Amino acid sequence: MARRLLLVIVGGLAALPTAATGQVCSGFASFAQGPFQVLGSAAFNDEAKSFGGGFAFGGAGAFGQVGIGTTSFDNLDGSSFNFSGGAGYQFSLDKRSIFHLCPIASVAFASGPNDIDVFGDGSLVLDLSETDFEFGVALGAVASRSGQTQIVPAGSLAFVSATLKAKDQVSGTSDSQSETFGLLGLGLGFVFNQVFTLRPGVAIPFGLDGASTTFGVTLSVNFGQRPQ
Repeated sequence: MARRLLLVIVGGLAALPTAATGQVCSGFASFAQGPFQVLGSAAFNDEAKSFGGGFAFGGAGAFGQVGIGTTSFDNLDGSSFNFSGGAGYQFSLDKRSIFHLCPIASVAFASGPNDIDVFGDGSLVLDLSETDFEFGVALGAVASRSGQTQIVPAGSLAFVSATLKAKDQVSGTSDSQSETFGLLGLGLGFVFNQVFTLRPGVAIPFGLDGASTTFGVTLSVNFGQRPQ
């Protein structure tokens, strides 16, 4: 039971706006042109649907992001409230600034779903929560420039440590289970006027049997001026 719940929760959290990805290495407009960014995201997989938003900030190199969201689960009567934060650093790999590489790290917390009556008779009622740590790298390239439009394909590879905690309201006891797995991300960013970004993408977990591929789209807007 605990492992199945972990798969469901992890599958849903994979649909969240990924922390610390608001740079060219992940298919977004560069913070070098606008040091602040707001974003909204929607995603789904076989287990869950997620909606969220975030605020990011940075420069040509270092950047960070925080986000909040909610995930509803198809096979569980409830939803979670999610909070995430992360940071990274972007390196340009060539003199023309076409290829960009970012090491990234993030942490995500999910509270809920709660009041899950496992057997339907009130004998086992669970409140769930989860903590995830993610470490990885992202690589993006400005593949095309046409006027004020850029097309930026991007990919990422990360390793995730996820810990699910389940507390039984009836007995007051708690149990937890942890899993470590990989996450492959693929996206294609459409950047307009170096400010607006539309980025569809997929997140593919591996090393976790039964986990689902997540499909999503993120919209972001950069603003502000860099200090002189």
